[in-house]
Amino acid sequence: MRRKFIVLFLVTTTIGISACKKYDNDNSTDKSKNVETLKIQSAFNWKTTKDYSFNLLSYASGIVEMSDKDGKVYYKAMLTQNQPSTFKLTLPTLMKELNLSFSGKTTICQLDADVINYEFLK
Repeated sequence: MRRKFIVLFLVTTTIGISACKKYDNDNSTDKSKNVETLKIQSAFNWKTTKDYSFNLLSYASGIVEMSDKDGKVYYKAMLTQNQPSTFKLTLPTLMKELNLSFSGKTTICQLDADVINYEFLK
């Protein structure tokens, strides 16, 4: 009985030790971790933001709020009836649309040009 216990103990210990071995399964061909060794195209745009010019016109005076789809407000201003409001706004490059809220209504504005013209209608 004691002999079986010793054999079982040795087998369990051997399996336990061999199971703890660390394997290097990194099949990556590029082992460089230095930024200076990366090859980047000269036309690559490093900017994470983009500048837009907005021209807004409203049928009534009120507050306009510009936010993303998650509700983060990027701009808030008072619009005067029939008076153009022009301003610049810097937004994240990946943002492709902006919510415009005015007078209780929300519309989606596509960010597809550097200059955005929008008129709030009744």
